[in-house]
Amino acid sequence: MPVTMFPTTSFSPTTITGWSVAALRPTNQQIVTVVGKGSEIVGKPVVLILHTSAGLRRYEIAAPTDVPKSNQFEVELQQIACKHWGFREWAPRMPMKWRVDPPPYDFGFRPLRQWMVTFKSIPEGVSFELRTVHGDDIDDGQVIVQRTTDATGEMFLDAVTDEQAELSLTNDLEHSPAGASLRQRWLLPTASSKLAAQGLSVMRHGNAVVALTTDGATVLRYNTSSAKGPLLDLVKSFTGIDGVLRSTLGLVIWGARGLFVVLDEANKIDFKRVTKAPIRAAGRGADGVVRVMQEDGVMELRDGFGLEPANTEVLGLVDAQSTSRPLPDGSVVAIDPDATIVLARPMRRF
Repeated sequence: MPVTMFPTTSFSPTTITGWSVAALRPTNQQIVTVVGKGSEIVGKPVVLILHTSAGLRRYEIAAPTDVPKSNQFEVELQQIACKHWGFREWAPRMPMKWRVDPPPYDFGFRPLRQWMVTFKSIPEGVSFELRTVHGDDIDDGQVIVQRTTDATGEMFLDAVTDEQAELSLTNDLEHSPAGASLRQRWLLPTASSKLAAQGLSVMRHGNAVVALTTDGATVLRYNTSSAKGPLLDLVKSFTGIDGVLRSTLGLVIWGARGLFVVLDEANKIDFKRVTKAPIRAAGRGADGVVRVMQEDGVMELRDGFGLEPANTEVLGLVDAQSTSRPLPDGSVVAIDPDATIVLARPMRRF
């Protein structure tokens, strides 16, 4: 049921100015944004009396501390170091330390760390491996990302870890890469859904979400009509699935179990089984056509959900694997390292 905040909401003592509550229209979200600005709030605790149609609540807000003064020159040097990560030196194993302060709040779920490494140019055939690190032993961790470049050009690696993990990047580059940068941000989950197995990557088309896992694929629906706020509803889990592609028809999942198209239809997720024959590989051509490799050759996926012989042996490109995907409202859907998939709000934009 929508909740309305009344103008009788107030802060005490009233002599401390600078505090406000964002004016909200009636909403199903159980979140109120409290904002404090100016030097007059520093060192002074206040009490928020929140008056809504759901009742009256009292919240004690601790005294904020002043923002520490920073040396602008040092800040600029740190920004340059992040944007040109690895420029000064490069090694077969690069440690990656977390540099972002902990989030000041959460939504009832533990916060997650999101990492993104980008390269302007990487040669073909270079292998990368991201491994989690807890403590000082960089060899005693879990491999969470493995990738080998299939062409020279830009590339990115992204990962989501728990709130304590750091990473090491193993690679077989012979010299420092061009334009390497490292970006980090916190993700604050607002909802989660259990996966059938450990997640590897996620793809989204409309409200249809497919999480590729070590055991196959899990299909979910991004539900924005729930009274509890946006959720991820489990639709179906598949075994024998090796990959997922975006197409004009929907999300295409393929593997030993065959070929399916996941459709985002009005208020529901539907499936079209194209073939039961095992699919060895799949790709999307520059013309947008999905081509798959079967035992008897390369086939093309047509608008009527049928397969026809292709006039080329080239499958085309595959979508880059990513552990998170953006949503229209600015939040993200991401793979949690604890075999779950979450809806989360990023602390800042990448």
